Amino acid sequence: MLNYNGNINIESNRSILEHLANEMIYEIFEFLDYYDVYNGFCSLNQRFQYLVLYSSVPITINTPAVSKSKFQDYHRNIVIPNKHRINIFSLSNPFAVDIVLSPPRIILDFVCLETLILDNISMENLKKIFYELMFLPNLHSLVLNLAEYVQNLNDIFSNIFCLPKLKYGKITYRIRIDQDLSGVYFSRFHCSPIETLIINGPFPNDSLNNLLYHFPKLHHLSINYLTASRVENSETHATSLLKHLKYVSLKLYLIAFNKFEQIVQTFFGDIEVLRISTQYDTAYLDAKRWEHLITSYMPNLRIFDIHHDGGVQRNQLTYHDLINQFRSSFWIERDWFFAHQHDWLERLQSGVFYSTEPYRRKDFTFYWQLHKQICQSAQETNLNSVKHLGLIDLGSTKANKNPANYFPNATELTIKHCLEKLDDSLVQTLNSIVPLRQLTKLIIKNFHIKFDQFLDVLYLTPHLHTFKSDFLSLDNIDPSAIRETDTFRHVLHTNRIKTFELRHECTLEDIQLIVDLFRQLNYLNIGMKSKEIRPIIKHQLTVMIEKENLLDDYSIKLN
Repeated sequence: MLNYNGNINIESNRSILEHLANEMIYEIFEFLDYYDVYNGFCSLNQRFQYLVLYSSVPITINTPAVSKSKFQDYHRNIVIPNKHRINIFSLSNPFAVDIVLSPPRIILDFVCLETLILDNISMENLKKIFYELMFLPNLHSLVLNLAEYVQNLNDIFSNIFCLPKLKYGKITYRIRIDQDLSGVYFSRFHCSPIETLIINGPFPNDSLNNLLYHFPKLHHLSINYLTASRVENSETHATSLLKHLKYVSLKLYLIAFNKFEQIVQTFFGDIEVLRISTQYDTAYLDAKRWEHLITSYMPNLRIFDIHHDGGVQRNQLTYHDLINQFRSSFWIERDWFFAHQHDWLERLQSGVFYSTEPYRRKDFTFYWQLHKQICQSAQETNLNSVKHLGLIDLGSTKANKNPANYFPNATELTIKHCLEKLDDSLVQTLNSIVPLRQLTKLIIKNFHIKFDQFLDVLYLTPHLHTFKSDFLSLDNIDPSAIRETDTFRHVLHTNRIKTFELRHECTLEDIQLIVDLFRQLNYLNIGMKSKEIRPIIKHQLTVMIEKENLLDDYSIKLN
């Protein structure tokens, strides 16, 4: 409120929040993490304490990244008294899983639970609660992110089949490189009511038929790594089983086009949206085969979104002759348009072919080498929708220093390979492709970045909260001297890094420098040399005790 002099009357605004109706306050709470609601409002006055602790309004609980003692307090005062109110429960803190799910039968008290998110959970803990989940009357969404390598996919999917109310399932897992996935069958289990199934992890093609047989009500299917199998399974089931399936998204790995055609003919007769990503097999660039497949087996298809990375074999049509066949009336009449870029200098017989408008692509991979210099027909596309940009082979000496592509709304950046020193000039060129200031996540793969170069990047990315890298070189630097530099001091006071992951092995001195620089850090994942483990743990535990006053209550977990 303004008085006659145009000044803000602070006194008249001080109690506005208390004047709001309870319903409006609950709406405000929905925009906040309930941990912050608890800490920020519970002790204001008796009314707010009642609204926080004794309401019947359903609440969402996310486990905060806090010390074990603080979470125990939150669990005791909020989670336990409000088990009957929680409809969305996200467990990501490793200590939280042990506390909340002990004993496993406690999950049965969450009678209103509709969505359960278990992030970074061990198979051991998962097996303990799966049986109890069967008896939750309202559980319709389950999100799993497994912490360790999965030995047997049956351990996951066989339990998913047993959840009688589940409509949405999202499973993220990893397997070892040398693990054989063939021969995964689920024939002894009942059909699942799941309508949306998202699998983020390698899944064998020979088990797809058997898997889909158990999801007759499936509407939405997404598999981000459907891989060729060593032994092919010829078993199929009637297409009538998947009459509800409308949306399919598949990333194919070493699956020939003729195998993909069999999948389409068996299961995809009623789909309306198809998104696929594949490599190598040139048959995926055969427009005529696609026209026949779509017309004969996917007559209801509205959206066709393809991403193919590969080249042509000898004695075939040229790469451009192949992709130009996608400009016929069949594709134009359906408003399906395509573009391409070449993935290496002077290689016109290979490239990346992908759908463009009318699709708003959120992820885009850009090859730094100047495709325009070697191919005048490589089209520019509308890149305003891109949120995650992947840059391949950054800084080739033959690359254009003024690339035409610009990604104005990208907030996440992955750089894979850097062929030149990441100096000021290259960083500025990078800034001309994507606004570094607005980045929130940066991933660096397959090249070494020196610590001083890393600081220069951080200087230009003040909103970054997540950084992941294979290797960060801290060799030949003087930690005391670098702490005195203007760049280090600026980054120290401006950075917002909360998540930091480094694959290579770090020394105690390296970790001390990292922890000192990132004061808001709440997740640190690094490699350690075996001889450094004991002193590193001792140092970090000392820091925890000093910062959190954990004099009598602390613990540490190693994976």
